[in-house]
Amino acid sequence: MSHNHSNSNFPDYTMNRNYIVFIAVLLFSCHFVNAQGLEPGDEGKIRAGLRLGVGAGFDNQTIFTTYDGIDIHLSAGGGVAIGANIGYRLFDQLELCSDLVYQISLLDQPVSNASAKFTRFVFSPVAKYLLFLKKDKSRISINPGFGWGFYSSGTTDINASDIPNGGHFIYEYKNASGPVVCAEFEFCTRKKLAFTGGLKYYSVEYTLDKLKIDGTTIPFNMIYQQDLKRISKVDGSGIDMYIGISWLF
Repeated sequence: MSHNHSNSNFPDYTMNRNYIVFIAVLLFSCHFVNAQGLEPGDEGKIRAGLRLGVGAGFDNQTIFTTYDGIDIHLSAGGGVAIGANIGYRLFDQLELCSDLVYQISLLDQPVSNASAKFTRFVFSPVAKYLLFLKKDKSRISINPGFGWGFYSSGTTDINASDIPNGGHFIYEYKNASGPVVCAEFEFCTRKKLAFTGGLKYYSVEYTLDKLKIDGTTIPFNMIYQQDLKRISKVDGSGIDMYIGISWLF
């Protein structure tokens, strides 16, 4: 009985000893962090900055064909994007942010007597996880992220008024949305000025809402069903490269 009783006391001593070791390691770690000059995390900080991007769409539609038989294309994805980036650092390694940009796609080759463009506004909230490569007063990280893009005012504007039997065609699309995946490299200075460069993949499909020819709205029942089916859906998916500068405060 006495032997069993003495054994029952060992876990208490062992547990107390583990607590002491844990506290000692914790105090040493805190001293080591302070000795390295590390600053507190950026949890709770707000990000605000500018964003510039350029990309390519996956689906190219033939808009014009030259007299030499060369097809001229326009895509509802890619193009040039410019706008703002805002965010909130929920935890030191998790940030909720969003781009709010205006994006325009142009013909892949210019023509002298006509023009075409696809324009839209993009709002894309994304959650990013920060994988730090360097973490002291200045920081370097790789930030993968996933979110959802919202696309409004999508418009294809084709001006072929100077072409015989041509006209000015405006295709207006309903608001659309789709998934967004990104990966970026970021360098943040000691002054909380961040420089970012990355890639963004997005998938979205636009549905035709209205067609105007030379300023007149054309009812869908006046369009051949085969032609309506061809123009009623547009793939706006693509990949963009982007750079940005932002401040954490």
